[in-house]
Amino acid sequence: MTPETSGIALLQAVEQTLSRDLAPTLSGDARFKTLMAASAVRMVIRELDQAGALVAAEVALLNGSPASDLARAIRAGAHDRDPGVHDALLAQARARTAVSRG
Repeated sequence: MTPETSGIALLQAVEQTLSRDLAPTLSGDARFKTLMAASAVRMVIRELDQAGALVAAEVALLNGSPASDLARAIRAGAHDRDPGVHDALLAQARARTAVSRG
């Protein structure tokens, strides 16, 4: 690994090796497991790529408080008309969705 090689670049190389080089040579259960591993690596890549957005959304949302405090306040209606909380929840949902969808 050279100093210019990022962890994401290494994971991308692993994913490509699994999906493009190995999977086409396999069949049955071995092919399925190889493609499943490639899919998991792609998800980790997306998670790493979105890490900054996830942390920023969480910081904006929680502002140092435990998540249980925010959940309790939302259930009690304390943030029904709070555009800041709505925007932070939406940003967090978008960041998490970007990780899970391919």
